[in-house]
Amino acid sequence: MRNTRFQACLAGRGSSHAAYIPRQNGRIVARAPLSDQQYAYLIGELSGNTLAGPALFYEEYACERLDLIAFSRALYQLMWRHETLRSTFDASGTMRVHSDLPVPLSYESLRGLPEEVCRRRLAASRHECHRTGTSLVDAAPFAIRVFALNQRTIVQVVSRLLAIDGYSGDIFARELRDLLAGEQLPPLKYTFREYRNDAERRKELPEYTAARAYWLDRLDTLPPPPQLPQRPHIGDPDPRLKRRVFALPAGLWAAFINAAGKHGLTPATAIGAAFGEVLRHWAKRPDFTINVMYSDRAPVHPDVAKVIGNFTNTVLLECAPTPAARTFLDRARRWGKQLAGDLRHSAFSGLSVIRELNQRTGETRHALMPVMFTSTLEAAESKTGSFFEHLGWQRLQATMLAPQVSLNYHVSLVNDRLVARWDTADALFVPGVVDDMFGACQALLTRLATEEDAWHSESFDLTPAARREVRARVNGTAPSVTLYELSTTIDEFEKQLATRKPSPRGSLVRLGGTNDGDPLVLVHPAGGDLQFYRHVVSAVETRHVVYGLSAVERLVGTIEEMAAQYLTEVLSVSGDRPVRLAGWSLGGVVAYEMGRRLMRERRDCTVVMIDPWVARKGAKHPYDSTLVKAFLYHLAQSEVDLAALGIHPQEPALSALQRIWTNARDDLAVLKSLRFDELSAMYRTFHSNTCALLRYAVTAEPGLPVQVIEAQERLGGPAGTYLSPLREMVPGFAATLSLPGNHFTLLDMQTAPKVADLL
Repeated sequence: MRNTRFQACLAGRGSSHAAYIPRQNGRIVARAPLSDQQYAYLIGELSGNTLAGPALFYEEYACERLDLIAFSRALYQLMWRHETLRSTFDASGTMRVHSDLPVPLSYESLRGLPEEVCRRRLAASRHECHRTGTSLVDAAPFAIRVFALNQRTIVQVVSRLLAIDGYSGDIFARELRDLLAGEQLPPLKYTFREYRNDAERRKELPEYTAARAYWLDRLDTLPPPPQLPQRPHIGDPDPRLKRRVFALPAGLWAAFINAAGKHGLTPATAIGAAFGEVLRHWAKRPDFTINVMYSDRAPVHPDVAKVIGNFTNTVLLECAPTPAARTFLDRARRWGKQLAGDLRHSAFSGLSVIRELNQRTGETRHALMPVMFTSTLEAAESKTGSFFEHLGWQRLQATMLAPQVSLNYHVSLVNDRLVARWDTADALFVPGVVDDMFGACQALLTRLATEEDAWHSESFDLTPAARREVRARVNGTAPSVTLYELSTTIDEFEKQLATRKPSPRGSLVRLGGTNDGDPLVLVHPAGGDLQFYRHVVSAVETRHVVYGLSAVERLVGTIEEMAAQYLTEVLSVSGDRPVRLAGWSLGGVVAYEMGRRLMRERRDCTVVMIDPWVARKGAKHPYDSTLVKAFLYHLAQSEVDLAALGIHPQEPALSALQRIWTNARDDLAVLKSLRFDELSAMYRTFHSNTCALLRYAVTAEPGLPVQVIEAQERLGGPAGTYLSPLREMVPGFAATLSLPGNHFTLLDMQTAPKVADLL
């Protein structure tokens, strides 16, 4: 095994900067104050605030081969050309420019190693990059790791947003491309350090004083940020941001531009206003304030557009409906007018306003304005992608970590398409909410591009179809409610149903789809709810009429009893048509037993089992405390800090739940809106279904078409102690397809379309 760290000194010493590559840090030759945005990133890393951490972007690429010596030389030339790339930062808020810094390039050969070993090594390196990035005080503000595999080379890049904004990243990549091609770059006659010193002097001008007075006069009337559905936490939530991306194709984007222009709006204004509609639909109150980030490269020197640094600034934008703004077009025009007025006073930055607000309220621990909107539509359009895509490399991954940010919506142009990115702190929000908002945002932009009536609509129902169905079920058994009056996720609506009078329709509910398609029946997991299937329903409803089987209103003793009862309802709606049965987790096992019974009756059916787990051989019936832990995992749809809850091994289930509900309900979102009788009823459903699963023995049914979809990551947590994958318990049972993710992410927005293709 060759495992060599590449030392960035392969070229040896010489007289030119292209040949000499330093081994050690050079002396500090200059200093400059940080901008408000840079200082916010610094404080966000050094403080113990909520959503704290280093401000980083991480990207991973694949390329065919890489000349490491030429690459290292080119990187050093860039570092010599741009002072920011050989700068470090101290806690006082100062950028320190060094005469030299080692080129932050490492190399490791993984050729000849098993694929699993390579995967783990890349994952470990990726985790290191996400966790620490680069040193603030004694290393360059970026790092590049090169891994040679058998068929290709993987390049991992991590950089501090303190030093490199998005536009600067493109400068970095384009100049690196030109240097690798042997081109000579014209000398720069201006630096980021000089820009920062000039910016500090501009604070002495009358424009700054007027801008400060403008914002101070508004401090008491600015509304809070959008209060989106969040889940309380034990401790601080994970600050890492998850990226979601969608694109409007060139034709659709051109139609959107034309529609916006017809109404006197810039595309950025129309997109921003649509974002406001989405936020307002999910927020607790209709008025709120967001952070608008923009590039603030004042044209103070001819070379300022060629300099690498962080030139971003922010302005706070109040989004408040008024009686006069009845239609979306009215609200969009008001949005644009408000932003234009605020930008005229942007010399006093949004971060300066936030500091003033913090001083008035005494709030310093929590992010005050964590929702951001960023548009780079006015920048030159890229025909070769962004960052290292300019080198012809294939981007594999892209993530960002920005302290004090919960949602950042960024739009740009690439190859005549609108590319929209959402970077969100998913750990902060109730599961499913961000996916719903993201999908609604894309759908609304598409409507505005294709439907003139959308611009004149007074309101939009952005609620996904699956949630509207659950809302209808709730409204059918209770006084009329809106989607978020009772709770914020489908499973919480299902929990409400557990204590209401049973619906005369029994367990079967129609979730969507077309009457012309064959019935697709989705069977509930152990918790009895259907919310996990929302993305699957969206992906298949053009091909099937989709039904769901919910168990929140009844307890059934065995899998066989469930299958018999459910088939009575399914056959009442399917008639003679072929039936497709599918289920996730326990639902897959129930669907299989239903399929076995249909086969014996010579009915045409197929079964899809999504990550099915069955009783482990020799496993004893789990203690109540183990089932309570598994139940909490299921409710949270993710890992739970069980140690913090202090569940004792011999503690009775209801006693443990009562204690947790009393002492920790404010720390677990799924408990906060529940009465204890509701929580205990939900646990009884979970307990009953789990016991039924543990008593069930899967046996093959000749002739029954079965497809098994399995998550690549094993089921962790408490349930993994008494359950095992179906294929391990019954080898050769059925064709198995493995998809990325774990048990709880297998049906999220990214993976659900792949699952839906098999239904």
